[in-house]
Amino acid sequence: MNLHLDTTAHRIIQAFSWMLIHSLWQGLLLAVVTAVVLIATKKSGARLRYNLVAVQFLLFIVACCSTFVWEWYQAPAKVIMPLAGTIGNEASQWFQLDAESIRRFAQTCISYFTANAPIVVLLWAVLFVFRSVRVMGSLVYIHRAKNKYTYAPPANWQQRVELLCEKLQINKAVRLLESGYVKVPMVIGHLKPVILMPVGLLAGLPAEQVEAVLLHELAHIRRHDYVVNFLQTLAETVFFFNPGLLWISSLLRDERENCCDDIALEQTKDKREFVQALISFKEYALNADQYAVAFPGKKNHLLHRVSRILSNRNQTLGPSEKVFFMMGIVMLSLVVATAAIAQIKPADYKATKEKINSVLFTGAPAAKQAHQPKKAHSNKAIAKPVNVEIG
Repeated sequence: MNLHLDTTAHRIIQAFSWMLIHSLWQGLLLAVVTAVVLIATKKSGARLRYNLVAVQFLLFIVACCSTFVWEWYQAPAKVIMPLAGTIGNEASQWFQLDAESIRRFAQTCISYFTANAPIVVLLWAVLFVFRSVRVMGSLVYIHRAKNKYTYAPPANWQQRVELLCEKLQINKAVRLLESGYVKVPMVIGHLKPVILMPVGLLAGLPAEQVEAVLLHELAHIRRHDYVVNFLQTLAETVFFFNPGLLWISSLLRDERENCCDDIALEQTKDKREFVQALISFKEYALNADQYAVAFPGKKNHLLHRVSRILSNRNQTLGPSEKVFFMMGIVMLSLVVATAAIAQIKPADYKATKEKINSVLFTGAPAAKQAHQPKKAHSNKAIAKPVNVEIG
């Protein structure tokens, strides 16, 4: 299958394709670093852990952008190769574990993905469209939730929100609305934020628990989490295939909820009431929308949050995450080793191989052997004829 494209379009597609491919090991590398960070900061505050994970997330985005620019300048002119022509020709040599076979295998893969970059981007684009439809559906849901079936709460609750904003030093005007469209409290918007509460919850829960929930949502507003969450969603949509990024992004959401819990606890000074509020909202958490900043998060994370609040200890890596961590180290080692071997030139490899063989079989390097003086053909002395006269 041949795809004929003009030179500029082909260079863009080729650079984008290699950015997607390189993002796999980049995400894996940053995931391993993040795991080490979590282990090292298991007794640290949620804010520090959140900032460190956010740095890893930003480093991934920067690495991908830099890779695209690098590949753009390094991309050769139009390359046309058949889809199944390159790798199949040398498939029989893949299982040879000598350096030359590994180098040839790496070069074959590079040539294959370079030639078939349009196919890689096409497959990515098809799946990206499906992911984008989901994101658009969530944005439509958020828009409807903000403008449909909303009711003004009792005046005392709106006044209470204004007082809490002053405590948290929030300068924006925050609206509180009851909604018959949502099943979980959530924050919508950044410039003009709105807190939506399911109808009946303001009157159905104790005032202390409702205030704890409002403090948690206002903490999201003070930290500008709505913008960060939206950027995360965009990154997850583009790199939907990257397990390293998806794991880092999920950690970022978990630590964000922990940060808001800490801010709310600083104001309420009552762990019991706050934990009771988390338990009261457990049934709503199962249907929380992931594209809004919602309370209180995923089901399993809810239990982790309660445990963290009561024990004052952060969650470390779970069993599956430890397996992922070990597999990540092994895979990164293989990638680094393959890349290092692929950089060896055939001439250098041949010279190195000959040198090793000479050391193993003769006990001296070939270079030294070349400078050694030649030995005599025979160890026996050649006697010259002697004339002896007997008188």
